[in-house]
Amino acid sequence: MGGKRIFRLKPAAAVACARRAGTMTAIDTINRFFTWGEMPIISSSYWNVIYGNNADEALQDIEGLRTMTVLARNMAWFLKIKELSIKEGIELPEVTK
Repeated sequence: MGGKRIFRLKPAAAVACARRAGTMTAIDTINRFFTWGEMPIISSSYWNVIYGNNADEALQDIEGLRTMTVLARNMAWFLKIKELSIKEGIELPEVTK
């Protein structure tokens, strides 16, 4: 089960950081690979972007940091739910050929 199915049903989140513009195109492009690979996309409360010319500037983007915090919580919740469902015997969806 290699190739495009290697990440099947593994959760993913596209995140982009930029000095100014271009993040939405990056997010859209990354998300296309996730959907092609049958990966659940985890979202946040806003677009998963943060702005800054370097790491120090990005840390000043309060709204972006808040978005990343919500994203992290949503990813953690999804992973817990996935683990619990597997433990309870809920089978993964069958692969369509």
